[in-house]
Amino acid sequence: MPWDRALNTPPKPEEVNPHRAIPPYSPGFFTICGIGGVVACSFTRSMLTPLDTMKVHMQSEPKKFPNLKTTAAVMSREGLSFWRGWTANAVGFGCQGFFRFGLYEVLKHKHVEAVGPELATQHRFKFYMLSAGIAEATADIVLCPFETVKLRLQARPEYVNENLRSGMAKLIREEGLGALWRNYAGLATRQVPYTVSKFASFEVLLNFTYDNLLRAPRAAYSPYEQLGVSFICGYGAGVICSIISHPQDTIVTTMTAAKKGSPEATMAGALRSLGFMGIWRGLSARLPMIGAIGAFQWLVYETVKMSVWRLANDAISAARPETSVLTVVDNDANDRDSSARPQ
Repeated sequence: MPWDRALNTPPKPEEVNPHRAIPPYSPGFFTICGIGGVVACSFTRSMLTPLDTMKVHMQSEPKKFPNLKTTAAVMSREGLSFWRGWTANAVGFGCQGFFRFGLYEVLKHKHVEAVGPELATQHRFKFYMLSAGIAEATADIVLCPFETVKLRLQARPEYVNENLRSGMAKLIREEGLGALWRNYAGLATRQVPYTVSKFASFEVLLNFTYDNLLRAPRAAYSPYEQLGVSFICGYGAGVICSIISHPQDTIVTTMTAAKKGSPEATMAGALRSLGFMGIWRGLSARLPMIGAIGAFQWLVYETVKMSVWRLANDAISAARPETSVLTVVDNDANDRDSSARPQ
């Protein structure tokens, strides 16, 4: 796969299908990437809510929930729901996914336009990480209110009977609208390194697999084989970024679970309270969760993006008989290498 195509440089004139209803790198293309991000992030995060809930209990009450096995047993015995906060996960990470994936694609493409394909190829990883970091910092503005409410639902006893809507209303009523974004700095310091390291490690693992293990170019394999390789590399990338970002994840959980005005409600206070060993609480639950999220987000994102693109082209082609549906679909294969790496 040529690196200039991976960086989303515009296709050469002879590569462009004049009848394509939604050309690559157009506003419609970037919108479809955002839709793929919505489905990928919302689905994977909501489906793994039980692991997320156990992780939060292990971080906020380590004496009662010392490990994954005990946490599952205690929650079952006390009738605590494993699905607390699943709607906040589905809605919050769905909204985040639109900006994370869609904006990442836009920024990556704009960087190439600004510096040119040669320089962009030479510094490709820097542009990948810069685009991912900016996209994630922006997406966290949308995610923060839902993540704040979700952690209250999972960690605060007074929120045990609340849902996403009532919990958000309760938080605003008691602490003001600004409380929804109070922990944005902490969230961003978790999510930005998480996304950048996840993306970079995915690229490294993907290239290492093709260059050193399979010893053949990516184009030599079928789309399903390529997807399988990406699935495995996505899981590995998820594990790596989970370890890198876990200390900040524990700090954010501690800050959100703390009462307003308590020392643990600040980043510095939470870090002092946790200590070095405390920041690693809940890692046993987060490792498989983030690994699975990385793997399945790639699978769902790429599948949804290509499906929506083809459906849109088919619908437009049906309204415009002069447009060849077969030509549109066949040429989609040429653009697969230019798709974004999942975050």
